[in-house]
Parts: sequence; structure tokens; C-alpha cells
Amino acid sequence: MKDVPDFMPRKYKKEVAKIGDIEVEALYGRAHRYKGSLQIISKVGPNAKILDVGCGERRLNLPRILNLDVTRNECVDVLADVHHLPFKNNVFDLIICEHLLEHARKPWFAIEDIYRVLRHGGFVYVEVPFMTPYHGRPKHYFNMSREGVEVLCEKFHKVKSGVQPYNMPSHTLMMIFSSYVRCLLPAVNKRAGEIELYDTGAFVSRASILNVLFIKAYIVLDRILGVLDRFIEPNKAEEIAVAVYFTGVKS
Repeated sequence: MKDVPDFMPRKYKKEVAKIGDIEVEALYGRAHRYKGSLQIISKVGPNAKILDVGCGERRLNLPRILNLDVTRNECVDVLADVHHLPFKNNVFDLIICEHLLEHARKPWFAIEDIYRVLRHGGFVYVEVPFMTPYHGRPKHYFNMSREGVEVLCEKFHKVKSGVQPYNMPSHTLMMIFSSYVRCLLPAVNKRAGEIELYDTGAFVSRASILNVLFIKAYIVLDRILGVLDRFIEPNKAEEIAVAVYFTGVKS
């Protein structure tokens, strides 16, 4: 996260994302960076037919990527529900589904439809919250452990699952701290604006001294805890990781 907070209304910004040795432009609003999904995009190649389900306010400048979401914004190509994907069978080489299934009312139906539109031999990359606090947009139904996401995706042949380096326990603590402060701020100062924190920056609906102090404290604490993550074994990290991932193949 940047040292200087970004206040609204500046909504979207451009960055460079690396796919193997290739650099592509990425557009971000109130959304997290492409991270784990870049590894699997590198595997299938930037010219593969890719579907980003629940893309939110982000976009990769790739020739054959489709962005799907239930809410319209300038990053969305297809407006649809993940439970009812408007595509034929066996279409995509890769489907990315990051931090969406917690918002799906019936994620087992959503995964069935993802399986249907993925071609045989195609890859799926799923990332879901585990210890993440409630974040309703518009609703938040489920969190999952590694075992949970493996069961949900059991129709796929598992390639790998676990915790990504950016989802280690320090980030769980930071998200809980962030949620606690967001709950506390209105009681301390009714004029304090809503704060949303992403690795692409901080988005604040109303600038105030409290907002700035909180964001600066967040950045410092995040860096300190991030160093301590290096001493945590992967199997222990799974116990309190902020999110887990699953990479699979439709075989």
C-alpha cells in the first residue's frame, strides 16, 4: 500500500502487471491487485481465452479476457450472475474467480457453471476468504478453509492449493483491525467518512484527520507484521490465513 492515502473521487489508476516476462497494463479501482492469478495466466499464456468472474473494479489489458460481474462499471464486459453464466459449454482456457464465492448464495451451483463453461484441459483459479471479516457487496454468505474450497472444487483435478504469501496471518490481523476501526470511527467522530483499504491504495469518502492517522498507523503495523510472517510455517498459516486458493484442471 502507498504511504500517501488516495482520497475519492480519483477512482481508477493504471499499473503494470507482469505475466512471466511480459508486462501488461492493469486498471484498478476499489479492487485488489492481480497476484495469484498472474501465475496461472502465465501458464496458459496471455492469448488464452480467459474469464474473470466477479472482476469488480479491475481489468487486465489482454486480447482475449472477458470481465464478468453483477454490477456495472467501466471494467465490466458482461453483466451476469455467476450462478447462470451466459456462455456455451467448454469455452474458456482459464477461469479466474477471486474473492467472489463468499458473495454467492449457492457457491456449489456457481462452481458447477464454472466447470461447464471451462474447456477440457482448461484451468481454474479460485481464491476465497477464510478468516476475512464480513464485507457485504451486497451480501457475504460463506468463508472457507483450504479443505472447504477443495471439496467445493472436487470435480476439478487439483493442481495446487494453500495460502498465497499475500494472504498470510498478518493480513488477517490487519483486516480485523481495519474492520474494528471502521466500526469505531462513527462513534468517535460522526463526520468520519467510510474507509476502504486495498493494496492498490486507500479510498476514503470524506477526508479527516482521523482517517489519515488510521491509514498511516495501518501501513506501519502492516509492514511490521509482514516481517513476522516469514517465521510462520505454511501448515500453521492455514489456521488463521485471511484467504486460501485452489488451482485445478478440468480433466
